[in-house]
Amino acid sequence: MKSNGCIFGSFENFCAERGLKRTVQRRAVYEVFKPGHVHLSVDDVLKKIKKRLPLLTEESLYRILSDFERAGFIRRVDVPGIIRFELSARPHSHFVCLKCGKIVDIENSSVRLPSQLKGALRLSITANGLCPKCAAAMRAG
Repeated sequence: MKSNGCIFGSFENFCAERGLKRTVQRRAVYEVFKPGHVHLSVDDVLKKIKKRLPLLTEESLYRILSDFERAGFIRRVDVPGIIRFELSARPHSHFVCLKCGKIVDIENSSVRLPSQLKGALRLSITANGLCPKCAAAMRAG
């Protein structure tokens, strides 16, 4: 793993290894996700790079995100009402708060697949409920 926490290395190597054209737009999106530990919507990504690339359209961003998802750099996190994306650095699942939408990563190490499912390529579990803050607010209110 690289010292900055990203297993994908440089943007140039990432694109070369996956046959992607190196564009200013792709580099900007790559840099948004490279640090990891974020769950971003399309709007979140646009806001982060709009100052650098004011002409980037939502349509172009969706294409870049789709390319990056197919290349294994990011993965889609389905949250009720919105799609978010995150770095695909390590396998894990999610807890999503049904009230505030907060997403918490859950390690998959304690999950055991039945023997008939050992050929699964990826394990993705989403647990839903109330985060501690929302649960406390509900009890107090």
